[in-house]
Amino acid sequence: MIKDKKKYDVIREKFNDETAKCSLKKNELKKDSIETETENVIKNLDLIQLMKSIKQKDQEYRYDLDTYNSNINKQKKNDKENIISIDSLYRIHEKYIGNSLVGEDLGHVMWLVIQHSDIKTMEKFLPIMHQAFLNQDLSINCLKMTIDRVFSLKYEYQIFGSQFGVDIIDENRINEIALRFILSLSGMFK
Repeated sequence: MIKDKKKYDVIREKFNDETAKCSLKKNELKKDSIETETENVIKNLDLIQLMKSIKQKDQEYRYDLDTYNSNINKQKKNDKENIISIDSLYRIHEKYIGNSLVGEDLGHVMWLVIQHSDIKTMEKFLPIMHQAFLNQDLSINCLKMTIDRVFSLKYEYQIFGSQFGVDIIDENRINEIALRFILSLSGMFK
């Protein structure tokens, strides 16, 4: 309406100038973002290659259902090696290895490894994954799936419904179990 209506004649020029400035600023921000991402990729090329290797090991035997049962021990070996790698990378970088370090295509690999680990490892990394979500290094869906997995293993319930064959917690028990879960993460309640 500002572009066409006569009553806006007095502010149209100023409006168009401000709109043009916004467009320029938006393009500058996009250019800066692309340059930063490119710099990160170049700087983290070795880390990116390592995460690709970890992802390949995570998936090696897992998704061929015809041969999975005969290769389950090989996959378990890969999973253990991957956990050692992920744990070491976390100690080196002191943060979740996610989107900001390896890009969106590989930002979920650390989560995959954690999701395929034992309950102790999942609980250890859950606060780290929560922080990664807050930093936009991990999607909310990945975080929800790990929370559901931990809850289903510990309490035989889930909150978000991401785990096949596990009941969703009823509202009467959610506060009790959530409090128990939070306290168990902090070591205050076993």
